[in-house]
Amino acid sequence: MTHLLEVRNLHTHFRTPGGGLVRAVDGVSFSLDRGETLGIVGESGSGKSVTSLSIMRLLSKPAGFIAGGEIHLDGRDLLAMSEREMRRVRSKEIAMIFQDPMTSLNPVVPVGRQIAEPLRVHMRMTPRQARGQAIELMGRVGIPEPHQRVDDYPHQFSGGMRQRVMIAIALTCNPKLLIADEPTTALDVTIQAQILELIRQLQAELEMAVIIITHDLGVVAGVADRVNVMYGGRIVESGPTDYIFEQPRMPYTIGLLRSVPRVDDDSDNRLVPIRGTPPDMGKPIVGCAFAPRCDHAHSRCLDAAPTLRTVAPDHRAACHFDITLDTPTTAAPSVPAIEWGGVSSNP
Repeated sequence: MTHLLEVRNLHTHFRTPGGGLVRAVDGVSFSLDRGETLGIVGESGSGKSVTSLSIMRLLSKPAGFIAGGEIHLDGRDLLAMSEREMRRVRSKEIAMIFQDPMTSLNPVVPVGRQIAEPLRVHMRMTPRQARGQAIELMGRVGIPEPHQRVDDYPHQFSGGMRQRVMIAIALTCNPKLLIADEPTTALDVTIQAQILELIRQLQAELEMAVIIITHDLGVVAGVADRVNVMYGGRIVESGPTDYIFEQPRMPYTIGLLRSVPRVDDDSDNRLVPIRGTPPDMGKPIVGCAFAPRCDHAHSRCLDAAPTLRTVAPDHRAACHFDITLDTPTTAAPSVPAIEWGGVSSNP
């Protein structure tokens, strides 16, 4: 069966003013089926948002460019399309909810006109038809009194309501794939739950596939069917959500889970932060990118980068060793203090 979306060995780079090269996405591959929800998690700078922008072909040029790989939607290679062809795909087949609705919405244009624009461009609606549909969409995403608020400006909406406007814009043309990039950032916990439930309901109603990009593991726990964990521009663990949360097999994923507070934990276990900082993607990385921060690193980790290997059915992890949640977190004394990409192995 053909997947709705297939990303194969994607490499996305950015040129720096000094003539350097930042390898923001370094060989990412994954697939997504119709109606499926995929969570992509990882720290800031791991390549999550750049992966989504690469799929949409919205990289800032000439600095950003796709250096290699393939992106297929319904069997069509998006990278082989002209810019004119790609404009027909955006909104109509792939839509995106961007991170910050305040900066993504035009502050001097009423929200109703911003929602109506894709309808006029892609659906060939008249201004009156598009306005009526915009009002209907505003009500559909839970904005009260849409007839009165259709002519309001973004600054007249709360953060949660602005995010609902962004969702309405994304859903104008009933896309096959919705990419939600940090859809709950800077929102109250109760509003976060409402936004996630809204996306879930609309997905079931429209039978669309969803990619949720976040640094918050709690966000994907209740909504994603599968999870890709990214670090250093690569996928380091991939599998069903239950496997990732109950049986993580990559030290970075284990570190993320141990640093998240749990309301169902009655013990006095303290949170264990991941020491160090993510690698500098503008410098060459030899071996495992997570080795400088890993409590299980051995000399082998410094020489060769691990590949994704199958550790359970439909569950893959990029680690040379068989690490589980029960493995002691004592650093191997045989590993020398190393430094690459601006990251030291010392705490």
